[in-house]
Amino acid sequence: KQWYQRRVAITAGVLTCSVVITAADVDYSYDGEYDIGAENRAAGNTIKTDNQSFQVTVYRDVSSTISVTPSTDDTITYDVDTSITCNVEGGQKPYRVDLVTPNTGNLTWLKDASSSSNLTCTGEHVLQCEFTFTSDYNSDGDYTCKGYNRVRNSTEKTKETTISLTSVRPTEVTINGHSSISVLANGSFSINCTIVGKPLISKANVSWTYANDTHSID
Repeated sequence: KQWYQRRVAITAGVLTCSVVITAADVDYSYDGEYDIGAENRAAGNTIKTDNQSFQVTVYRDVSSTISVTPSTDDTITYDVDTSITCNVEGGQKPYRVDLVTPNTGNLTWLKDASSSSNLTCTGEHVLQCEFTFTSDYNSDGDYTCKGYNRVRNSTEKTKETTISLTSVRPTEVTINGHSSISVLANGSFSINCTIVGKPLISKANVSWTYANDTHSID
């Protein structure tokens, strides 16, 4: 004889049920402890209850992105504070982040030793790590953000992203010596100046102007 409870077939007093959550619906909010509870009426119409709990951890492969502030395509300005932001995402909180820079070497954040890390990161599933420096000529090169995470069965996953940056320096002209000189009529005078910039200034782009008359430098 087949028994039913609320139109669900049961066998020998055993009720089997399931809840299916589709992959498209699962996000980090599903992390946590779940309880399954049930009650029935036993002898003497006494209500009996029981529940069991289980833990759910949402996993995903680690990913990383890197960005620069002030925002530029691939250049940074000389002698200006620049921030490199490294974003690392993982199902569980990534346990390590490396930021490799040309002039400071390897900066590391460790989940279990954050107090001794030389890279500051904040966040839970998505870590945001920021490194600020004043750019100079040694700032040219590759900046690499690498995230580490462990997924099921303690399998290590890594992901790195690299951006190449070049420092630029606006042209600066400095007159060496006095900014005002006196010269005899029919005499001669010379002016020495220093010009800096990056990319390097070409002599063909240097000129002097007097009374709206511009001359190139020999």
